[in-house]
Amino acid sequence: MIEAVENGEEIVITKHGKPVARLVQELPRTIRFGLLEGKTPDWAEVDFDEGSTMTEGFNVWKENLKELDL
Repeated sequence: MIEAVENGEEIVITKHGKPVARLVQELPRTIRFGLLEGKTPDWAEVDFDEGSTMTEGFNVWKENLKELDL
């Protein structure tokens, strides 16, 4: 069964003819926790003034994010 799953097959395990589990290939994780730990700059909290829009604030934040060495 393991070889079949390694080759991309999906195995359905049944009990009395009803599916109870699936055996599938494990995908690599793409999330790296702690990536920004200790790298949060002072400007991380964007101040949305009464006259500004959410888009303007996001664009400022996005530009400042480029300063981080990720």
